[in-house]
Amino acid sequence: MEIMRNILIGTWVGGADDGSGLRTMMYNLGLVFNEDGTGESFSWSRRGQEISEHVYPIEWRLLERNKIEIRDASGDPESGDWTLLEFEISHFVGAYNSKHFKIVEKGKETFFDSPEPLYKSKQAAPVRGLLERIWLKLTKLLFR
Repeated sequence: MEIMRNILIGTWVGGADDGSGLRTMMYNLGLVFNEDGTGESFSWSRRGQEISEHVYPIEWRLLERNKIEIRDASGDPESGDWTLLEFEISHFVGAYNSKHFKIVEKGKETFFDSPEPLYKSKQAAPVRGLLERIWLKLTKLLFR
């Protein structure tokens, strides 16, 4: 479960399949999972020179290898309901052969409050050299 937790930690965004860059110039959305179980949900859009942003804090906890609970942490911590999600992470090759992890709720093409899959770049792999090859083999075994 530690490997899955390490994969989850970081920034997940939409639009990994858009190679034009137009989408990310106009809008995007995503989630950030911090190591301490906090994070944020964010979205932004641009209309002309105006940029509209929406960011709210979240809390998350990994229950099993493919089950996570997430809740809005912007209000009273005792009143926020946890959302239980069963998820799937797969390998995804995006625009210009960019390598990503793709996360969706099991049986859907959405994740949490995002209306689409979210992607995390594999560029920020936590290990290098021999350890990197071992890491890649382990993640391939996890996502068959």
